Amino acid sequence: MFGPRRPPDRAATFFICGSPAEGFRIPHGGNVLRAERSPWLAIDPKPLVGEREFDLASLIRDTRERVNEQLVRRRLDLLSELLGLDRERMRCWALVHALAWGVEGDQADAAMIDCARWLARM
Repeated sequence: MFGPRRPPDRAATFFICGSPAEGFRIPHGGNVLRAERSPWLAIDPKPLVGEREFDLASLIRDTRERVNEQLVRRRLDLLSELLGLDRERMRCWALVHALAWGVEGDQADAAMIDCARWLARM
C-alpha cells in the first residue's frame, strides 16, 4: 500500500524514539476566540502537555484545500521561521499525523498518504 515503507518507518521511529524538545506547553488545537477581557480566550481547554511543534502538525498537513508538496514545504518553512520552532520536529510530527489520520484499518486516504511521502523526503 505504501510502496517503500520509508514514511511509516520514519514516523514510527520518531514517535517511539524521539526525545522531547525544549519549550513544552499546553497545546489546544482549536477553540481559541478573540475576547474582551483578554486578547485571546481558550474555551474547552484540554489538560494535555506537549511540544509546540506537535501543535502545528495538523496545519502543515491540512488537506481541506488542494495541497501539494510545494505548499507543505512552504508551510513548514514559514511556520518554523515565524514562530521560531524546530522545523525538523514539526516535519516529523506532521508525518506522524498524516499516517495516523491517513490510515484506518485497511483503508487509506490518498491525500494523507501523499502528504506523508512528501514529508518523509523533506
